[in-house]
Amino acid sequence: MNIDFSLLEEIADSPHSASDSDDMDRLVRLQSAKADLVAQRDALAAKKRDLISGAARLRETLHHYEQQQHQRDTRSRLDYYLRQNDAEHAQLAQPDAAAEFVLENAGVLPSKNWGRRLEQAARFCPGVTLSRCVARAVHDGEGRLVSERCFTLSARGLPSVDVCMHVADSAVLQLWVANWSQIEAALSTVCSSMASFWRRNVLPQRKLDLLVASYAALVRAHLSRSEALAQLAAAYPDQMSRPATSTVPTSTDKRTTTGTLTTTGTLTTNDTPKTTQEPPAAQTAGNSHSPNDQTVQLKDTPSQPSQASPTSKQEIEPPIVSLLELSNAPYVEWTFGGSRVRLSWRMVLASAITGAVSSELCLVIVHPDGSVLDADAVFQRLVETYGVVEAFKVMMLNMFGV
Repeated sequence: MNIDFSLLEEIADSPHSASDSDDMDRLVRLQSAKADLVAQRDALAAKKRDLISGAARLRETLHHYEQQQHQRDTRSRLDYYLRQNDAEHAQLAQPDAAAEFVLENAGVLPSKNWGRRLEQAARFCPGVTLSRCVARAVHDGEGRLVSERCFTLSARGLPSVDVCMHVADSAVLQLWVANWSQIEAALSTVCSSMASFWRRNVLPQRKLDLLVASYAALVRAHLSRSEALAQLAAAYPDQMSRPATSTVPTSTDKRTTTGTLTTTGTLTTNDTPKTTQEPPAAQTAGNSHSPNDQTVQLKDTPSQPSQASPTSKQEIEPPIVSLLELSNAPYVEWTFGGSRVRLSWRMVLASAITGAVSSELCLVIVHPDGSVLDADAVFQRLVETYGVVEAFKVMMLNMFGV
């Protein structure tokens, strides 16, 4: 819109002697021009605000795109460096005759022979198998480049533990068990205090040495428990009621079967034809074993022929209990003359500093009339002197004559 500024100057310079009608016309034209100027000013101000808002949005969009481009460039560079690092590591990890000569003859450290190191470390943890050792470079939750190392601790009769950790600058940044949801229930069944100790202390505080030491202590305690229960099961096979036993018929020929119950949970039998002559007393007495033996011989006696078929002669072996059932059973129970003898054996964490594991034993005798005899105090004193197996045998010999 074009404004005639000369008209305003004319109105301002005109003499006051003009007529009233001319003044009114000039005033109307002046007010109209003023209103047009105000509207033009408001339109320009609104347009300015729109331009400022658009410029701010463009700056934010540009900053967002710049950040995305920077992240893509950084990720590309890191991927390139990781691939280059893997290639260099694979090249350097190849056998080097000169380096092997120095390592073998000069006795310098660090050693590259990790296989030998693991073999030496396994000697301090008998019964524990260390396998599936994996190391790779990854980014942690905070975007740092760290070394992730994983390995598996396993032992017979116990759940395998998949240990993982993030390492940087020779320090453990994070420690966790990859299969914790699968093994927590099984570990709590074996030793509830150990599972709670790992969850609340070892893993949050990244105590890798304590995790391995406590697992090795649990393996030793579990092995001792399994061996002792196997010896007691072999010593009183006919009287065992819990865990449930099974009987296995032999062939129709009359034979004498000798079974071997080992700590691996297997039962091997050697069948030999029975002669008409009874074995001498010296040979029968020679079948007894000391409580330190890990292999117990079980020998059955011939049963009476069946009345339904007088010509057939069938032998029944003694009740057989697998070592796995003994290891998983919370208690073992025998029946002597109507009295039930229950031996409870729990493994508990003894020290939160060293991870040592101890055993809690409890012996209870329930008579046929329902009365309960708490023989635990006497049994505990005998265990301190003779051990679990011999203490149990002494108790049964004095109370039931077996």
